[in-house]
Amino acid sequence: MITKYKVMCHSLLLGGVLSLVLTPAFAGNPYGSEEEGTAGKQEMHKEMHKKMFQKLDEDGDGKISEDEFEEAMEKKFERMDKDDDDYVTQEEWQAAAKEHKKEHKKEYHRGETQEGSEGQQREGM
Repeated sequence: MITKYKVMCHSLLLGGVLSLVLTPAFAGNPYGSEEEGTAGKQEMHKEMHKKMFQKLDEDGDGKISEDEFEEAMEKKFERMDKDDDDYVTQEEWQAAAKEHKKEHKKEYHRGETQEGSEGQQREGM
């Protein structure tokens, strides 16, 4: 049972990591030119992965222990299991993905240039 739980937790983490990596790839180019966009995306991904690592490394020793990893997965599962029935349904999974996407946009698209924001406002007028 514990092994099955660990596999499930690791699968959930992999899904979360993949969604963090793939979401920006489909979000368009908020950085202007293609060259700037590629460099900007790389920097954004580096920063995002650094923050994720630091969040998982609770004791700050520069390494993620199995206990730290499993604790993070348990917390993630608990957040996703809205009805506390010890199962994550497809609906709960999709709701968590939608919430993650919303949080990702909030956190990682604040840095858009003023010029880009103004340009978007002008186009909308």
